[in-house]
Amino acid sequence: MIKKIFIYGSSGHFREQLDWLKESVKIQKNFEIEGIIDDLRKDEDYDSYSKLKIYSSKSILLSKNIFIFIAVGDIKIRKKCTNEFKHFNFYNLIHPSSIISENSVLGKGVCIAPYTLINGNVRIGDFNNFNSHSLISHDCIIGENNFFSSFSKLMGNCKIGNDNFFGTNATILPSVQIENNNLIGANSLVKENFGSNLRVFGTPAKIKVPE
Repeated sequence: MIKKIFIYGSSGHFREQLDWLKESVKIQKNFEIEGIIDDLRKDEDYDSYSKLKIYSSKSILLSKNIFIFIAVGDIKIRKKCTNEFKHFNFYNLIHPSSIISENSVLGKGVCIAPYTLINGNVRIGDFNNFNSHSLISHDCIIGENNFFSSFSKLMGNCKIGNDNFFGTNATILPSVQIENNNLIGANSLVKENFGSNLRVFGTPAKIKVPE
């Protein structure tokens, strides 16, 4: 039986990921993209960019043959989706150009974008997004619902918590630990451990104090 994918979100990140999703579905063969979930567009019938039908969250009924794919970059909205559809299946997008060690473990609802490299003995929790050209080196442990922008890099033995956003080209040096709900700015070089609920920027990265 064909399994149906509903894409959660329809903004810029959705338009970036749609082609990757199509490539992944071609390989899976028993999946098809059914439509978009976007409660902010409930008065529209179809998305003009993708030609996909738009559905409200409440109209999606639980079924073993329905999978949700998160196409949103905002950490809070991603978390809202995972809570709202916690009893559903989530689709793993693994682009064919990515390289993933057979000795690494992926959770559910994970996006592995083009040219991403995930090395040996990496443990990745649910709902993580790795944008194009991300690098996750050996023995890293990653929690849930983290977003790694393009060219993000985790060196060996890093430990990442939950709900963190890594800006473009952020680099985390070996054995660094980052806890929960942090924003790591673009081009930042993180050399030390950081706790939770912080904004971290610079080379080397420092905590940015709110003005």
